[in-house]
Amino acid sequence: MNKILLILYMGMLSINFLNSQTIKHISEIEERNVDGKTLIYVDNEKFDGVVFENYAIKKQKYSVKNGKKEGPYEYYYENGQIKRKTFYVNDKINGDYEEYYENGQLKIKTAFKEGKYNGALEIYFENGQLQGKGSLINGEYDGALEKYFENGQLKRSITFNNGIQHGPYEGYYENGQIRIRTNYENGLKNGNLEKFYENGQAFVRASYIDNKEEGVFEKYYENGQLEFKRTYKNGKEYGVSEEFAENGSTILKDYFK
Repeated sequence: MNKILLILYMGMLSINFLNSQTIKHISEIEERNVDGKTLIYVDNEKFDGVVFENYAIKKQKYSVKNGKKEGPYEYYYENGQIKRKTFYVNDKINGDYEEYYENGQLKIKTAFKEGKYNGALEIYFENGQLQGKGSLINGEYDGALEKYFENGQLKRSITFNNGIQHGPYEGYYENGQIRIRTNYENGLKNGNLEKFYENGQAFVRASYIDNKEEGVFEKYYENGQLEFKRTYKNGKEYGVSEEFAENGSTILKDYFK
């Protein structure tokens, strides 16, 4: 009984709080640029209260304090379904952030800190299947970022360090077959590069140093036959270069100094 009374009491407090706030339609407010910041005014005064906008039903609603967005923010589709909800502190998104499809399915789930992405990120297809996941710190990707096909199969795996690609990179076909495999260091391709056809047959084999080809570079036809073989030094062709027809016969043989 005491719990029920407490819930009723808290509900009444919430209603009284909302009723005590000034509520204005979006058509009644004025947005002004003051020293590079957008402030909200009503009747030439910085506004404190709640701003709302409707279709035939609710469209958006947010709170304002001293002319700045402060508190919960909600935006709706015309069918009444929530589209976006988050929280503002000092006119910047701060805290949990969620977006939804018009059918109510979660689209994006993440967090912000002082207007920048900060925390785990999850993105979903409209059918509810995970589309991507990763993590951001101060607006920059950090750690593993994974993207998926709509059938749930991994599409791409990328590793970041403070917004810069650093570590293994792998890409896949929708059937699960590896498409590409390589490595990055400080945003530059470094190490072996392997590419594959959808049937699993090797397509390209090469090596890189700081985004430049280094050593043997081989490319293959889908039947497995070598198409060409070249050697690189600091990104430039060097030594013997050979090209072959799909039946294996030699087309060209050359030499670079």
